Amino acid sequence: MKTFFFSIMITLLSTALYGQYYYTPNTYYVIPPTNGCDGVWAVNDSILSTTTCSPSYLITIIPTGCASYSHYNGDTLFLNLCSIPCSYSMTSFSSSTPCFNCSVSSSTAPVSSSCIAADSIIAKYKEDADRLALRRVNSMNYTYIDSINIPEQLSDTILKAIIAVYNATTIPARDSVITMLDIHSFPIPEVKSVLVSADPGLAWMQQLQNNIIPTGNSTIDSLMEKYYLIMNSYHTWSNLLSYHSVEFKSDSSYNMLMLANKFETIPDVMYASAINIPGDGNDITDSIYPNFVELVFSLGWGDCPSGCTARRYWKFHVFHDCSVSYLGSYGNLLLSNSISDIQNVELKIFPNPSTGFITINSNAKINSIIAHNILGEEVYNSIISNTDYEKENSLEINLSTKPKGIYFISINFENKTLTKKVVIN
Repeated sequence: MKTFFFSIMITLLSTALYGQYYYTPNTYYVIPPTNGCDGVWAVNDSILSTTTCSPSYLITIIPTGCASYSHYNGDTLFLNLCSIPCSYSMTSFSSSTPCFNCSVSSSTAPVSSSCIAADSIIAKYKEDADRLALRRVNSMNYTYIDSINIPEQLSDTILKAIIAVYNATTIPARDSVITMLDIHSFPIPEVKSVLVSADPGLAWMQQLQNNIIPTGNSTIDSLMEKYYLIMNSYHTWSNLLSYHSVEFKSDSSYNMLMLANKFETIPDVMYASAINIPGDGNDITDSIYPNFVELVFSLGWGDCPSGCTARRYWKFHVFHDCSVSYLGSYGNLLLSNSISDIQNVELKIFPNPSTGFITINSNAKINSIIAHNILGEEVYNSIISNTDYEKENSLEINLSTKPKGIYFISINFENKTLTKKVVIN
């Protein structure tokens, strides 16, 4: 194993390359890459002998960190080029002319797009952008990590990038992630809902239980007004606990963990928390670079309530002028009919709210059903056999013995998991 810096000197001896390869002018590479410079490149003297170059060689990689690893197999050098746009050249010390170069290929050249969209499209992806911005705040430990408000400029940067991918209709992969799979960010962290628990005997809790607003508690009422909170549900937990809980929901996105902390400073409040859906699923991730925003859309499947066992990724770069490059897909392979199967899944869960007797209808075969309570604890788990699903694609589950409150029902299909929130009262 040898580590590369910006430029290094290597001597390559004549040898054969092992593995499947494709020939391009003056070089060849092992699968991957599929686009541009990305992937594992292999070089040896059997190719260089066709050029005017001779050892020793100077390898230059731009940007410097483009090579994530390098190693030899025999006398063949392998480079993993992990960033686009990038350039990779090898030059002989005896000549100033490069032996060969790698640069962005036509398949990854940016296509024109736009960061402008109708209000309905902006509303569709606004929560995704806010969530990705909040993830970045948390992971990068920004100075406003303790702020309830999500930085608008950061969210707007990500939203424009998502809209640019949405508008890049000439890229076939755009149809996969936008139209057919309709991929959004997995709802962690929560940006819309907060759960507040307190003694049900308090006057303001009784007001909420009777759906009377304002509550009479000036601090509670002030927070509800400031952050556009409405009472979405009230939970008695079948009076098994010493407290009741209220789910407040906003039509705007906030750092709900910090808002929960704000509620917990109120003397009457026993406990407050953001409401997070357990498990795993489809997602969008972002990386922000000086010249572009990288967006990776992913489809997860296979026991996603416990953590998806398979995942497929699609990578895009969005530049300052809103042009978009598609860098390819990677990860677990989809079956030939997987996308159409996923696209055509229909699911109905009713009644909601209910007393705990819940009917689930779908046009696709359900493999398993898992339910979690609002604390993330698994309260129901059932593997569905073929014989269980013969009655008009309909199943019934019984959660009537569980305490009243919010539950998350995860329905696991062959190549997709859908999670729905239900209320038992």
